[in-house]
Amino acid sequence: MPVTDFKKIAAESVIGATSLPAHWAVSKRRCWEKSFMKMPVADFKKIAAESVIGATSLPAHWAGSKRRCWEKGVRDVAGKQGLLPYPGDAYILNLHGQYAIDLVTTTDNYVLTFYNSYTLTERRAFQLVSRAVDKSTGDLSNFFTNLTEAQIRRGQIENFLQNEIHPNILERYNATKLKRSNNQYTMSNPSDIVYTGHHLGMHAELRALSDLAGKRFGDNYIDPVIFDDWLINKVVIYNRNITRQSFSVTNYIMMPCADCFYLTDLANYIK
Repeated sequence: MPVTDFKKIAAESVIGATSLPAHWAVSKRRCWEKSFMKMPVADFKKIAAESVIGATSLPAHWAGSKRRCWEKGVRDVAGKQGLLPYPGDAYILNLHGQYAIDLVTTTDNYVLTFYNSYTLTERRAFQLVSRAVDKSTGDLSNFFTNLTEAQIRRGQIENFLQNEIHPNILERYNATKLKRSNNQYTMSNPSDIVYTGHHLGMHAELRALSDLAGKRFGDNYIDPVIFDDWLINKVVIYNRNITRQSFSVTNYIMMPCADCFYLTDLANYIK
């Protein structure tokens, strides 16, 4: 649709709403999302600057499809790979505190070992390193990479789901799996599949969050209200891409995919 019409509709009916209208058919939702994605960058930046970018995080009440649209738009603005620059220690310290700085420092040191030990082709199999921190206690998850295709063929996703995943994250996994089957975030659109991990549960940030939840709550299922409050106020996740030509390249923060927006929803990301 013409940009002027889109901006008018967005301003009046969508951007300010708490969710997409319930009566919208899937095709209409997809049309809205595709319009968002195809909008000229300058117009997207204007809408984003006026309504979202000024916030420290996306509103918790946003529906997943709108969250994903906004992040995919940020990807388009940031560049083809969807990689963002590190915003600086001062910004992260002010926003999340010293434990978040520790998260970044330890992860960067770990990432450096990948650049020293693996070729670019080998690093591409892993894509990124992810780690999470509870910024109220300083507890850190282990380091995780994406599962490789070889690891997936060996059954590591099934092992994760059966033996390692935290119960609250498993609940989110099942809900996201249902969203996929119901086509609630345009999975039938070939252009959107690139924004997922193809294999639900393969990505590093999901396993990092699950690991941190296990350290905080053990193997116990937690009241979702308490769990969500923990995610919003305590959890910070750092995704560092490892597929650049060198460690010193500035744009290396990797945005979560469509799957992981649902799976890790409400957690904060370094960005």
